[in-house]
Amino acid sequence: MENIGKYIGSGLCSIGLGGSAIGGGIVLGCVVYSIGRQPSLENKLFSTGMIYFALIESMGLFSLIISIIILYG
Repeated sequence: MENIGKYIGSGLCSIGLGGSAIGGGIVLGCVVYSIGRQPSLENKLFSTGMIYFALIESMGLFSLIISIIILYG
């Protein structure tokens, strides 16, 4: 019974990976759209977009680490 709880908890923590993937896609899609509208701001938009993308992906990595800790800890 204890293993079932670990699997369920690990699976629920893995939902954060999908959320971070969706969020990263939205951010980068908006960056590409914005660069298309304002090509003169390409450097600023790209650097800001990469910072936000890194923050979003770090949440996904935290979710993965917690999921692994629950599963094997």
